[in-house]
Amino acid sequence: MKINSIYIGGWFQRTMLQLSEIYDFLRDAGSQLKLNKRKLAELRDALSIGSIEYGVAGEEYVSFFD
Repeated sequence: MKINSIYIGGWFQRTMLQLSEIYDFLRDAGSQLKLNKRKLAELRDALSIGSIEYGVAGEEYVSFFD
């Protein structure tokens, strides 16, 4: 496998609710909002998430890898 690009991003949530909403989407394309579930699943699948982690290390965090 050849890696062509590496992207690094960061985001700081303003509330715990925002972090849990992102985690729900990354975990299983879930959302409490009335959004198109098929489109959410399509967008989540496009991220090719292999594993996802939610935890606390000084600050709460969500990380995912392919």
